[in-house]
Amino acid sequence: MKSFRDALIIFIVAISILIYFMTRSATNDPLKSFQFPLTKEELRGQLFKTINADTNCTIKLTDSTGTDNELNYYCDIVIRDGVNEYKYYIQCKKENSFWDNNVKSEINLIGAFDLVHKTGGYKTEDTDVNKLAGIFEKEIIKKLNKDTNR
Repeated sequence: MKSFRDALIIFIVAISILIYFMTRSATNDPLKSFQFPLTKEELRGQLFKTINADTNCTIKLTDSTGTDNELNYYCDIVIRDGVNEYKYYIQCKKENSFWDNNVKSEINLIGAFDLVHKTGGYKTEDTDVNKLAGIFEKEIIKKLNKDTNR
């Protein structure tokens, strides 16, 4: 009888933990998203080419998630301009747009940080995130659009 009670307690605790993690959101919405007419692999290649051409920028592939056919790529991008240093966390993923057949991939800006002034974050309401997102768009996305003839 005691082993049944112990097994039941373990089962209830396990189910409770499972429910807790399933109902808890582990991620935030992207700070900003940018759509492209390139495949995800073309976008990743062009992103690395664009950033590597700029001596003030570095990019590092940090992770991938999903299946072989549906991989999402995660990268860290650092931009230095004189005394300032900014770090961005992005996700490159396949995107199927219901409204626009030309959209094939997307860059999601997940985090934006000013490393010198210790501001930024993963939410739009975090200090300086909107300013940092604007810098990312100017320094990376506009150059990427130019390099991809958009």
